[in-house]
Order: sequence, then structure tokens, then C-alpha cells
Amino acid sequence: MLTVKKGGVCWRLSPLFPAMLVMLLCFEPLAFIGRCVAAAFWHESGHLLCMLLFHKTPRSITIGMFGMRMEQDRRQLLSYRQNIVVSLAGPMLNGIGVLAANSCGATELAVVHTALMGFNLLPLSMLDGGQALYSVLALHNPTEKAEKMMRRISVFCLVFIYFCGFAVLFVSGYNPTLLMTAIYLTAWMFFSRND
Repeated sequence: MLTVKKGGVCWRLSPLFPAMLVMLLCFEPLAFIGRCVAAAFWHESGHLLCMLLFHKTPRSITIGMFGMRMEQDRRQLLSYRQNIVVSLAGPMLNGIGVLAANSCGATELAVVHTALMGFNLLPLSMLDGGQALYSVLALHNPTEKAEKMMRRISVFCLVFIYFCGFAVLFVSGYNPTLLMTAIYLTAWMFFSRND
């Protein structure tokens, strides 16, 4: 893991990120991957900008195979309300990206922003939608109850994605994309719990 400390923030780059990009290059054109990476950095900059507007600095930013993750400094944690705003800032910026790309006629970029926004709004604990939902639940329930509710919602959502993935694979006879997404999310959930 390449680690650089700059401005009080520890920046980490996992070797799995460039490895994933190389693997993607085997299947997709460079221009499409560039649009995806640009939309992802646009998305993450929404979270970072929002944190900075709340005068909070992340302790570390890690770019890895499962995307970018910001870890809060334990001395300056966000409130639940602030966390809702920060969690939804990335998808909101993707929404702005959709409007901007459509107005310029960049349809493929608009589709990438739409997919990234929709994906991140899923109510899974490790995604933005799940983080925002957890904060809403924690505002109105004890922490343990909010965590338990969020685990159940995440598992239900994953089971639904698996069901849809198998249905798409069965109906199409060849399209495993949604099923692979469910496997990816399951792995991400497992590895994010063990961090």
C-alpha cells in the first residue's frame, strides 16, 4: 500500500486499484474507463467538499479495489445530521453531473453518472444510501437497534439483488452482470466489516 501524508490526511493507494484498472482495460475501451473514474472522483469530491464545509478533515483517504473510502478523524466526528448530508453529497454531485452531461450531449457520461448515483443510493450499510439511512435510524433509535435494523435492511437488499441477478441471468441466458454486482457487494460488505 502506497501511503503519503499531506495536510494532516493520510492518503493511501492500494495496489489492487491499478490492478483493477488494468483488468478492466481488457474488457472496456479506455475512454469508457476514464469516464467511470472521472465520475467516481467527482462523486467522492462531493463527500470531501461537504466534510470540509462542516470544518471536518478526514483522517485518511484510501483508494482501493472497492472504491474510495474516507475515514473520519475520531477527534472531529460528524453528527448524524451532518453524516446524512455528507453521505448524500456524492450522489447529489452525480445528479448535477447527469444534468451537465445531458446539456452537453455527453450521453454516455450521463449514463455513468446515473448508474453511480443509483448504485450508491442503495440502502446497503457500506454505500452512501445505507450510511444516510443508518444516520436517520440512529437519530430516532438507540445505536444498537439502528445497527441491527441496518444489517437487516442490507441483507434484504442483497438478497433482492441476488434474486434479480439470477432472474436476469435465467431470462437472458448470458448476462451475469447483476449477479456479479451482488457478489461484489457481498465481498465489499464482508471486507468492510473486517477492516
